Amino acid sequence: MRRVLVLTQNEEAALGFKRLFIQFGLNDFVACNNVASARRFMSEQEFDLCIINAPLPDEFGDTFATEISYESICQVILIVKEDKLEEIRARVEDAGVFTISKPFNKDMMWNVLKIATASYYKILRLKKSNNVLKQTIEDIKRTDRAKCCLIEFEKLSEEESHKYIERTAMNRRINKRIVVNEILSKYGKQ
Repeated sequence: MRRVLVLTQNEEAALGFKRLFIQFGLNDFVACNNVASARRFMSEQEFDLCIINAPLPDEFGDTFATEISYESICQVILIVKEDKLEEIRARVEDAGVFTISKPFNKDMMWNVLKIATASYYKILRLKKSNNVLKQTIEDIKRTDRAKCCLIEFEKLSEEESHKYIERTAMNRRINKRIVVNEILSKYGKQ
């Protein structure tokens, strides 16, 4: 994790978080004191971690925490008063929001940061894997469209069109994707 966004209406708390983050190796740190500012920051740049010290002046913070968690891979830690902990946790934990009560000590925050970091990297790996699978599916669809073009316009069988694409890519020493794109371009089937 690299970029951290902290929402707290208490400037002293923001400085305390900053000191902790520097010890944790997180130097890219932005602090704001309301959800409106945080939304603006989130729309302009990506963050890996968001810490919300609730309540905030314009809203409590749990709804915003849930939104962030659903819309991005940003890890969210929501800090609430102990008497509200279970109620808030029940509302946000399905979204993957980490909830801790205040007051908290440095060790507790340190452990939650470690868990959030591990979770972030796991989600990042899953996202990359998902992108690879999406690209593979798209390649299969485009290859099938190219084969259909060869079947329709060149009167090849499905097996012959498959072999044609493979052989052309191998003979020209290029990626099969390039051959597929050339076929689709030739027949106007992009």
